[in-house]
Amino acid sequence: MTGKKLACVIADSGGTKTSWAFVYLDNSRVFFDTKSYHPVNFCEAFFGDSKQFLESYITTKVPLYFFGAGMGKLGNRQVLHGLFRTHFSSVAIFTDIQGVVHALDMKSGVIAVMGTGSVLVEVHRGSIRRQVGGRGHLLGDEGSAYYFGKLVLAAYSAQQLTEKQVEDLASTVDIQTVSRKEQLTKKYETANLAKVLDSELFEPFHRRNIQLFLATHIDGQMDTDELVIVGSYAYFNRVAIAEELRIRRIENVQFINNPIELICERLVGPRVTGAGPVGFGW
Repeated sequence: MTGKKLACVIADSGGTKTSWAFVYLDNSRVFFDTKSYHPVNFCEAFFGDSKQFLESYITTKVPLYFFGAGMGKLGNRQVLHGLFRTHFSSVAIFTDIQGVVHALDMKSGVIAVMGTGSVLVEVHRGSIRRQVGGRGHLLGDEGSAYYFGKLVLAAYSAQQLTEKQVEDLASTVDIQTVSRKEQLTKKYETANLAKVLDSELFEPFHRRNIQLFLATHIDGQMDTDELVIVGSYAYFNRVAIAEELRIRRIENVQFINNPIELICERLVGPRVTGAGPVGFGW
């Protein structure tokens, strides 16, 4: 890709995208994003696009370290191992939470993921001891980008949006012809509402979403005074989240937007030089 020799490839896949790091022998790196490798995307067309991407950009067999949402299930790991094994010299697949634990060298603590989906985990002696949530967007995911969209669509159906909010929503979603039920089946389009709708105009919905996450995942569930919070939804709502956490006397909070650089530093050391990020069409 750059003319330099590739040393390894590291990937961190969430619910919306996969962040890749191509690490070269001189320890320089190129970062870029592709579609998410979440199991919900597994289909013939997805595997075809992925194979084309791998054949185009992985021209030397090197180790792959893959951290991904949905990789807690053996069957999902086996699917991706079968996809990757012909392109890499070795393939190691872990969950996205394991990636954060490894990147932070965390021995004990609590990690909240608030991205396209949501989950809370307790780490003890470097391993995940307990999980709260993570049941998927149809059964939970409070505090996620998807759940924000769900709250907005419910308010629209109940005619609880202001005129300006309806106007903003209508500029993104065909609310005249697409039913709320149909829209909710479109996970990524619904989650994308958190990104495209006016943040100030819909601030009460973000606040309510955050409060619901804390009520269902922390209050009465997890006794902690510090928290690592991962995910773009949390990062862009970090001020409101920090305010709600202070009410609960949780003030030692670390927000991580995208863990890929931290994972790289943990696996291969600090970056010396590097190009990127760069974009790819897939």
